[in-house]
Amino acid sequence: MNLNTKVVDRLSYGIERRNRLRIYEQFPARVRAKDSDGDRFEIDAVLDNIGLHGLHMQVAREVGRGTDIFVVVRLTSSNDRSVFAPRLALQGNVLRAEPQPDGSYGVAVQVQRRRLLLNA
Repeated sequence: MNLNTKVVDRLSYGIERRNRLRIYEQFPARVRAKDSDGDRFEIDAVLDNIGLHGLHMQVAREVGRGTDIFVVVRLTSSNDRSVFAPRLALQGNVLRAEPQPDGSYGVAVQVQRRRLLLNA
């Protein structure tokens, strides 16, 4: 199934409430931010979905609402770092961080700046 099919399938079932399309794919990402205690961290994460103005991901650290966050997303579903994939560098603010049953946090980010990185 390609990405276009995934987006269309979600829309056809009436799940999408946004007026812009989102891609539902578990892209690997690297996250830099401050946790809820104010300590800086850099950690790997997995995206749940991404759109032009926002993303949702699973992060192992708690971050507070309004926290500045920097995310680099590898646009591939492969975890093999030897495979070339374009990357998106995203800067934004945390809208919410919801505790998950596995101890991670579902983090929603409002993207304010974005840049495509094509070098390896």
